[in-house]
Amino acid sequence: MKDTLKNGYGYWMRFADAESLGLFGVPTKKQTIPVKAGWNLVGSVGSAISVSSITSDPPGMVTSNFFGYAGGYSTSDSIRPGKGHWVKVYQDGKLILFQK
Repeated sequence: MKDTLKNGYGYWMRFADAESLGLFGVPTKKQTIPVKAGWNLVGSVGSAISVSSITSDPPGMVTSNFFGYAGGYSTSDSIRPGKGHWVKVYQDGKLILFQK
């Protein structure tokens, strides 16, 4: 459980009933997200960004599509603000999101 959210990280939130929640912060155009080998839940930058523009350090460590959740999992062609996305990497490293 977390009481403070960090930019770039994805969070899974569960509510007993349907609820609207306001999140406030400063939009960012670049985010470096530390990831661990295996599945990671990642966040986004200030606006939608194509998954094809996401790079990694070290290069080529992403081994899956990016997946979003809306009542079920589906592949995502972009990462969207306010949404968490699952991605699998084969080693520890960093994902780099940059909005042009």
